[in-house]
Amino acid sequence: MIKILLILVIASSFVFLGFVTKKGYAMSDRRYLNGEKIDTTKIDRNNPANDLEKGFNDGDKRFIRVCGFVCIYPGIEKVDNMFVEKYGNKMVGGSTDSVEEGMTQYAEQYNRLLLQKLKSNE
Repeated sequence: MIKILLILVIASSFVFLGFVTKKGYAMSDRRYLNGEKIDTTKIDRNNPANDLEKGFNDGDKRFIRVCGFVCIYPGIEKVDNMFVEKYGNKMVGGSTDSVEEGMTQYAEQYNRLLLQKLKSNE
C-alpha cells in the first residue's frame, strides 16, 4: 500500500511541478494557462510560418499551448520558458480533452519559428 501511495505521489509531482517532454516544455503553473483559444478553422495547418507572420505583424507574439493530460508548448525547451512568461500563450481550441490531429506538429513548427524570431529581435 505504501509503495502504491509513493508511486502516486511521485507521478502527481511530475504533473504539478512541470517537466520536459519530447514534444516540448510542459508547464502546469496556472498563471501561464490563461491564454485564449485559437479557432482552428482559421489557421493554415500546412503553413504555420504564414500564420506566424500574419500574427506577428499584428502584434501577436504568443506561443501555442496544446493540452491533453498536461499542457505543453511544443518546440519549446524548459530553458526558453522565459519567452512564454514574457509573451504569453494561446491554446488550441478544444484541446483540453483531446488534441486535434496535426495540431501538435503545427504548434511545434509555429513555436520554434516564433522563438527564433523573438530571439533574433532581442
